[in-house]
Amino acid sequence: MEKLWTTGEVARYLGINDVDVEQLVREGKLTGYKLVGQFLRFRPSQVEQVKATMRFRPNPVTSEASLRPS
Repeated sequence: MEKLWTTGEVARYLGINDVDVEQLVREGKLTGYKLVGQFLRFRPSQVEQVKATMRFRPNPVTSEASLRPS
């Protein structure tokens, strides 16, 4: 079973911030799964598909070394 990513992990991978990840969910561009009613989790394969099909503005807070969550 694939490990689900947190909002923070997705944000680092995409080079955006947590609020932008939540916006992608609201716009229907990314599917998030709620755990315990409020914590979103994401399938890495879906996040990778979004990254391949969308262009994101670079977030100066993220670094290249930490883009891929473990």
